[in-house]
Amino acid sequence: MNDSQLTSLDKVVADILAYKEPKMLMKAASDLVDNSSVDMKMLDRYYPLVTAVRQAYQKVIRYPIYFEKFYPQDNEVTQIEAMRYHLHSYLHDLSRLEQKIKVLLDALKNDYKKTTDDVQEISEYVKAIKAIVLNTFTEVGAKRNPHQHEGMDFEDSKLLGASIGELFAGDNGLLKNYLPPQKREEIKAKIEDDFSEARMDWINLSNRNNARLTDFVNHIFGWIRPLLNQLLGIKPFIDSPEYQKVLSNLSRPLEEERPESVTPH
Repeated sequence: MNDSQLTSLDKVVADILAYKEPKMLMKAASDLVDNSSVDMKMLDRYYPLVTAVRQAYQKVIRYPIYFEKFYPQDNEVTQIEAMRYHLHSYLHDLSRLEQKIKVLLDALKNDYKKTTDDVQEISEYVKAIKAIVLNTFTEVGAKRNPHQHEGMDFEDSKLLGASIGELFAGDNGLLKNYLPPQKREEIKAKIEDDFSEARMDWINLSNRNNARLTDFVNHIFGWIRPLLNQLLGIKPFIDSPEYQKVLSNLSRPLEEERPESVTPH
């Protein structure tokens, strides 16, 4: 990943990591890290909070690949079982990402209350960010079952149709031996169609959600980054002009030494 592909969340994690472990960096980069005003205890507190958010985000944005390609090659687990597993895991991981962000925001609000007299302003600021979080995750999770609060699991309608078809005519179908051959083949063809449509629906939906989530992460953590850096006593690192200069010097090809010209006598 090059610097142009970094999200605001990546930059938050990189800032904290650089100040937490400067000795891990090359000398030219570690020389840029001034730990004299850093609250190391607070840095240790926020490192797992921001990395947990990033890990949850990185997992969620992998789901288009899972929906498209991550299916067993043997018959022990059917494609429909695998698809259902991906689907429920996806909705769970979306919820998990939302919760990790809320935990970070609550920690930020509570710690700022201890360090500033303007508690109302920071509380309102975090409240506004939380409203955006709620709105975003409500929209990306819009395909949840409207009856889920009644104790029913989410079920995609096309995937449900394929599952019912398997009960009749699948390899382990309850009635497969009692169906006319032509009817069984019709049902099996419908199973394939329903599965393919459900799979493509979730590939497309997760891709659309990824675009929205990436935009959301860039905006939210663009706002959080200066607040967090001020609280921790650190400065932006990975996109600072000084660090970019170090990178530029490293990527510059070494000039070949040319032998001095010799004037013939």
